[in-house]
Amino acid sequence: MKKSLLFLTLLLSSLSLSVTALHADQRLFGYSYQADSIMPEGKWEIESVITRKPLSNNESKWYVSQELEYGLTPRLTTALYLNSQITPESTEFKGISSEWKYMVLSPNVNPIGVMVYGELKMTADSYELEEKLILQHNIDDWVLVSNIVLEQEFEVEDNENTKKGVLEVYGAAAYKFSPSFALGFEAKMKKVYADFGSESDAMNFFGPSFHYENEKWTTAITILSEIDSDLDLFENIYSRWVVGYSL
Repeated sequence: MKKSLLFLTLLLSSLSLSVTALHADQRLFGYSYQADSIMPEGKWEIESVITRKPLSNNESKWYVSQELEYGLTPRLTTALYLNSQITPESTEFKGISSEWKYMVLSPNVNPIGVMVYGELKMTADSYELEEKLILQHNIDDWVLVSNIVLEQEFEVEDNENTKKGVLEVYGAAAYKFSPSFALGFEAKMKKVYADFGSESDAMNFFGPSFHYENEKWTTAITILSEIDSDLDLFENIYSRWVVGYSL
């Protein structure tokens, strides 16, 4: 079942390459957001996000999100998406998420672009809040972005409430070789705070990104490797594939 669900998701994402669209919400990176990543007013987009997290014994955990996005105003975009998780042992539905993005300053007309982002994710026994400050600066054909991310996670497990905080900082850069094609890199720092207390875990990542689009669709892929990790290569690789098309 889990292999069939993953295959179906990949197939649906691949079929988006042949769908004619009026507009696609451009994503240059797999993980980092741009400050101008806003849907035009009145336009819809479907986006598939597939994320791989390594497990031990050369196995993988997959997170799959199917998102429906809508441009409410020229600056405000909202989205609703369904989440699932696929492991070697099981396939689980992981709830729904509501996403809101507001472009404060456009990087295309200002030296620095600014976007604020809020998300609520809910499952049967947990909920998560996520806030992002997204910055962008364009230099000729270069796009430079930074994301500062805060997460608050609350879960009920064995009749006990658990909570943790997460801080993530992203830095990314991409060079546009043409309006359709870009190559770049992403860097990520992640810290986890159990019970919102002292830091319990810290990780750093770095890796390349790839972007391609035309008038019909857009796609981005990022592969990240954990820096200073003692794990072997396969157990050290995280990846994300984003495919979007307009309705």
